[in-house]
Amino acid sequence: MAAFIKREDGFFSGDSAVSTEYIYKGRQWQGRSFRNKYKGLENHPDVKQTKGTAKHRYLMPLDDEMREQITPLTKPYPKRSPRAKEQDAGHHPALGGVTPTRTLQILEAA
Repeated sequence: MAAFIKREDGFFSGDSAVSTEYIYKGRQWQGRSFRNKYKGLENHPDVKQTKGTAKHRYLMPLDDEMREQITPLTKPYPKRSPRAKEQDAGHHPALGGVTPTRTLQILEAA
């Protein structure tokens, strides 16, 4: 279950550092997952390193004293891209529109 922070409750404090991701055997792996599964293969010639994306960081004060301390650290919330807004509205241009889901049951003709 994901936790959500409303604008009234939390403060945006910027982005994290860009992470390193790996491509191995045609699959892209996040850094920690790859290093846990394939220990020592980070510099192997078959492994390609790429830059991942930065994650948004938020601060949530637990009391009024903490709110006063973190208020100077806040930054404006990032703007949403037009593509993200379209996807939230249910319009997925990359998918070519709405595709009905086929049933999993096989209906026999009587």
